Amino acid sequence: MRSVTPPVRSRVRSPGAERRRLMRRQKQWEGLANAWRLLFFLAAAGGLGVLVLDQGWQLSRADQVVVSGSERLGRERVLEALELSFPRTLLDLVPSEVEERLGTMLPVQEVHVQRRMLPPRLMVRLTDRDPLAHAERPTRSGVEAGLVDGAGHWMDRSLLAAGEEPLTSIRVLGWQQRYRPTLEQVLERRDGMGSPLSRVRFESNGELWLSTEALGDVLLGSDDGRHPERLAVMRHLTSKLPQQLSGRRLVSIDLTDPEQPELGIAAKPASASAQAETD
Repeated sequence: MRSVTPPVRSRVRSPGAERRRLMRRQKQWEGLANAWRLLFFLAAAGGLGVLVLDQGWQLSRADQVVVSGSERLGRERVLEALELSFPRTLLDLVPSEVEERLGTMLPVQEVHVQRRMLPPRLMVRLTDRDPLAHAERPTRSGVEAGLVDGAGHWMDRSLLAAGEEPLTSIRVLGWQQRYRPTLEQVLERRDGMGSPLSRVRFESNGELWLSTEALGDVLLGSDDGRHPERLAVMRHLTSKLPQQLSGRRLVSIDLTDPEQPELGIAAKPASASAQAETD
């Protein structure tokens, strides 16, 4: 008995199914190509980023530090204050930290710092302090002469241009850093004392003396928070006291207790008749 082999049926795809298969394969190839393009661009961007960070954001010369705004301070003083050496990556120089350091190390009122990439530069803009008064401070080697600004900050005399003078004729004696807030308070109120301020003197124990044209030497004492009150009393005394002295010479005023001022008045010279009687 012969076995009968069934006929093999061939699979015939419809035109629509074949078209869909080709479209799926094309999309697969396109996806693979896009993935390779993305990898290529990522690698190129990463390499470019490394190059920019290594070269584009690197300071290699001093003239890449651009200093503006100050008439007294230049690039050399800024580099010295920052202790900056080259080459140096810009990313290592955080603007806020640079501003804080320069504001501490240099006699400036304001500092503004920016980083620029193309070309790589560090932009430093300084606002100078204006010297307000002559000053002296004690040092180990003696008394040092200098200047102070309106906020009481010490300034080196070398910062003054040739022929430049402070804005006032006030002299500050015995300056120390711990007295700066008190000095700032006095200088801010100098025009409200009723008479021109000529001298500010700090004793070694911290006591404060002021001298004005109308009152002479006035003791305010240590800074206990009541100096504004004492300065108000000074203004009042300036307007009222000269008429009450009747020609007597005022030696000093003690305002350590502003509610009870103590006046030091020179004794009247003895008259000629009184001296004759005494003789």
